[in-house]
Parts: sequence; structure tokens; C-alpha cells
Amino acid sequence: MAVDIRAHDDGLLVEIRLSGKITGKTLIEVNELLYSDDSMADHMVQLWDCSGISEYIANSKDMKMLAGQDLAAAKQVSGRAILLVMPTDLQYGLAKVWNAFVQESGINTRVFRDRESADSYIKTLKKASTEDQE
Repeated sequence: MAVDIRAHDDGLLVEIRLSGKITGKTLIEVNELLYSDDSMADHMVQLWDCSGISEYIANSKDMKMLAGQDLAAAKQVSGRAILLVMPTDLQYGLAKVWNAFVQESGINTRVFRDRESADSYIKTLKKASTEDQE
């Protein structure tokens, strides 16, 4: 299991790359860390890249717990976006379960099958953010 978290200099994006064997417990712990670390908690976009996961052990209960964390954080920072790169059917399906739990929250959520699609969407978000500042 490997978890690589990087906050990007632009202040907009925090990237979470997961690889190896990942469990629902790991996801919950990483999410908790993100929201408890002031240097990452206020980033408007979270990109969870699960492309490197070789074994994924999670269930709908884990997704509900993750959603609860995200819902609580959404009350603190409005306009947050959470983007997920989930290439396998299992990952994608569980991401859609999570999405169902958070859809009423106002969090901008997207689930992608590949990193390129997510990166393209991030460019759109950055452009919109720049236009908002002008």
C-alpha cells in the first residue's frame, strides 16, 4: 500500500495517489488526514487517483463513512470539488455509491475512468477560478 499526497502550489488542488492494496479503512484514514491538516483542508479540489491500486477492498459501508466525512467538511468550505479516477469496474461502482451519498451536499463531484479526463476537467476548473478572480 502506498499513499502519496501532494498539495500543489496554486492552492487549488491537493492530489492523492493510491497504489497497491487499498482498503476502505485506508481511504477513511487518508480522508481524515486531509481534513485535519490545515495545509490541505482548504484546497478547493481533491483529486483521488486510484489508477495504481492493485487490490481494492472496500464496501458501501466504507463509502457511507467517507461521504459523512466529506459532508461535514463541505459545511466548512463551500464550493469544494472532489474528483475520482477509478479505472476498474469495482472502483467505479463504489465511487458511484459514494457519489449518491454526497450528491445533495453541493460538492462538485466527478468520477472518471482515466487520469487524462480528470486532468482535462481540472484545467476547466482552474480557468473558471482564474476568471472568477478577475
